[in-house]
Amino acid sequence: METTAVLPGQKLLIRHQVWLSQQADLVEIQRGDAVFAQDGVEAGVVAAIMLACHHQEATHFLLGFIPPTAVYPLVPLSMIDRVGEKTVWLKISSAEINDLPRHQPDG
Repeated sequence: METTAVLPGQKLLIRHQVWLSQQADLVEIQRGDAVFAQDGVEAGVVAAIMLACHHQEATHFLLGFIPPTAVYPLVPLSMIDRVGEKTVWLKISSAEINDLPRHQPDG
């Protein structure tokens, strides 16, 4: 699994299995998966999954855009409604995505 150091205690992963309370099994999300808001608008793609090293638990994913930009909203995994074949559906609208905090790279 490829990782990139972000902050002490955090790593960015290209794929990770996560457990969502509304889905019985672990589901995998990975870089490039399409992301749709609750209102059906395609919000972007999964750019990376953030792992809290001290818990070895994924906490957020970075939302990327096509074409790529330097802006990566941090989406808490709790905002995922469901995951399907290379697709992540969120519990929030496309307007609410604009209010999410942005990833601040270290350095």
